[in-house]
Amino acid sequence: MTKYIVAILCLIALTAERTEAQAFIEQIHPGVVKRGVTTRIHLVGTELLTPVDIWTSLPTDLVHQVGMEADDQGNMFIDLEVSENAPLGLYGMRLATDDGLSNVHLFSIDDLETVLEEEYVSPKEHNNGKLELAQPIAYPATVAGAIKPTDVDYYSIEVTKGETLSFEVVGNRLGKALDPVVTILDEKGKFVVSRDNDVGLLFDLRFEHTFEKAGKYFLRLHDSRYVGSQHWSYSFRIGKFPIARVAIPSAVQPGASTKLGFPQVADSQAELLLPADCDRSTVFFDFKREGDDASTWLPISVNNNKNQLELEPNDKQESAVAVTLETNIHGSFKDDQDWDWYSLELQKGITVDLKVETRNIGSPADVELTIYDPKGDVVKRVDDVGFEDAITSFTSPEEGTYYFKLREVVQHGGEAFAYRLEINALKTAIKATSGIGRIAVPIGTWQPLPIDVDRSRVAGDLTVQLLGVPEGFRLESNVIPADVTKWVGRLYIDDGVNTGVYAMRVNVQQIIEGEVKAESYANTQPLVDRIPTGRGPHGEPFELREDQRRLPASLKDQIAVLVTPPIPFDFKVNTPDVLLARYQHVEFKFDVMFDEGFQQPVTFEARGGELEQDRLRAPRVIAAIPEVTQSVSDLTGTLTSGVGTNLLSHRVTLTGSTTIGDRVINLTRTFELKIDAAFKPSGMQDPVDITIGKETMLEVFANRIDPFIGEVKLTTGDANGITLPKEIVIPEGAPSVKIKAVVAEDAPAGAQNIALNGNATVDKYAEASNGYLKVTVVEPPAEDDAEKGKE
Repeated sequence: MTKYIVAILCLIALTAERTEAQAFIEQIHPGVVKRGVTTRIHLVGTELLTPVDIWTSLPTDLVHQVGMEADDQGNMFIDLEVSENAPLGLYGMRLATDDGLSNVHLFSIDDLETVLEEEYVSPKEHNNGKLELAQPIAYPATVAGAIKPTDVDYYSIEVTKGETLSFEVVGNRLGKALDPVVTILDEKGKFVVSRDNDVGLLFDLRFEHTFEKAGKYFLRLHDSRYVGSQHWSYSFRIGKFPIARVAIPSAVQPGASTKLGFPQVADSQAELLLPADCDRSTVFFDFKREGDDASTWLPISVNNNKNQLELEPNDKQESAVAVTLETNIHGSFKDDQDWDWYSLELQKGITVDLKVETRNIGSPADVELTIYDPKGDVVKRVDDVGFEDAITSFTSPEEGTYYFKLREVVQHGGEAFAYRLEINALKTAIKATSGIGRIAVPIGTWQPLPIDVDRSRVAGDLTVQLLGVPEGFRLESNVIPADVTKWVGRLYIDDGVNTGVYAMRVNVQQIIEGEVKAESYANTQPLVDRIPTGRGPHGEPFELREDQRRLPASLKDQIAVLVTPPIPFDFKVNTPDVLLARYQHVEFKFDVMFDEGFQQPVTFEARGGELEQDRLRAPRVIAAIPEVTQSVSDLTGTLTSGVGTNLLSHRVTLTGSTTIGDRVINLTRTFELKIDAAFKPSGMQDPVDITIGKETMLEVFANRIDPFIGEVKLTTGDANGITLPKEIVIPEGAPSVKIKAVVAEDAPAGAQNIALNGNATVDKYAEASNGYLKVTVVEPPAEDDAEKGKE
């Protein structure tokens, strides 16, 4: 067995990156750049022609532009310099323009020479759509091409007898819907071998082939459905490199040297050592053997659990491998119908979190996890959870030995059918997410920074820190109150901060007596492609494609911030909480402040939730906001609810926009919108006492939301021993009516919630809303019984 020591870079401190921008990138071509050299890339999209710089999810000392050029055809060319120390893998890029930050687009860093598809560069002069027109390739190389609708790309190579070559397509992993297929044909065009998807690479592929005969061979590449787009770039890697997709172990501890094995590459190992302060959840690992032309990159998870490798035989309960808490178990189903057993000693009342990883580590295994208690009874059985592998938890009902059985669902096996089982004691945890992956903030003002927090056994206030940005970036408040899960901070940029783009990480911590008990970096889910949102015709939600959900970790755990020059206007919302009755309208107020001498009109747009257009319906709430040309206080905007508006609460972003020369300026504020029925019938807020054998007048309220004043009709639900009117009418404009409640002599004492089922016509639409009449049936006072005795 040969051992190879591999160096890897863990990107921890994200240094500030200068740039300014706004645009939409449809394509980066080539979508691959070689490290250690400068590559000219072509950006295709819209609004690209006022560039200032680029932003990437790597520090600027590893990747930066050294030249930008726009032509009169709307094309943008960037000379991208990549350090020889840059890690291989997938990363994100944004273009900075005078107007703001573009969407993110993915690109890869490789160690192979890049060859451009000639047909893409010069379609009028070149065509590789037929076997006889195949483009010759001198490997090792990565071919940068694109798949248009119905497109088939042919390439040719010359090989020697017995030569083994590796092939890989990076296309779907660039965030596009490409599903590539590669077919090898001999010099007569006869089929040799074909390859489609490989697990762990989304819909991409990576394989090797040994050629029995020397000579010329053809490589055919196309989408499996023969669909495509001029923006579907790919890089087609050809040469000698490892075809490994799985590493065992698949997770490492920071600061600890770890030996990695690769089931798909026999007799090869590598050693990985990350810095002790590495705080990434995943890193790309470059794997290259002696004699290889190039490397393969694999994602490796990073956590603080100790690693334990599976020891065979463990296919029966009596041969279960003993494990402990805070451990990553790394194993594989080496044969068909292989079962793996593990045992864990627990005291009574211990809660254990279990998580299985397969697809994220490049394994084809589909694992079912079964938990057994000390008596041999099944505690829980779990397979996939949503888009993830088995995730569950349980609490030990008694002291003893618990067993975990793992099996491949369809009973397939092989060395590559690997898994990682993470076993952890229940602990406090925070999961922070942000709805934004980019934000532009003018100097001297602020923009909203929304953070959602999922707390697991975490009480009290949380502290927010901004990392990777210079002094002058500050939050108005860095505390998320204990009762808040959806927080909107104010990110200020002070005078003295240089304009440009910065990579910012947001860290949320629980701190008790000066010690960090739990923390999370805010994760984002930036869109790479134009993806449909909303719901289908039968209410089913659209789902992000897998290539959109599984983005590189270095892209998801940071926010691109554009610092722009000061702007000549500002505004503030005066109604932070807005209540809108369905089928009605509501006003909200805000102030607009202009600098002296500024006279450009400012327009406003409200977005979010029910105000959004999707591909199946128009917005259900419409905003009407006047244009402003001077400072004004208590400016009035209106929100109007239409048919089918959902009853919910959500955040609304209110953006003011203006232009100065060719520069577009956007400033955003937020408010919370609650949409409710125009009425909500109820009794008094606190239960009313009513006495057995007595009559009581009760007040029933319509609880209308302005501007609705219409009649409300109610029917009452069943009441135990209480007689009420079956129908109640609250007249137009009346806030309430009084009704008589008669309590029977045999009515049971105690609290009752009596249903009030309401109906009304709200702006010609039928609306229903229900509530409760809360009463407490009580016994007659004792003195009444004494008086009856005297009589």
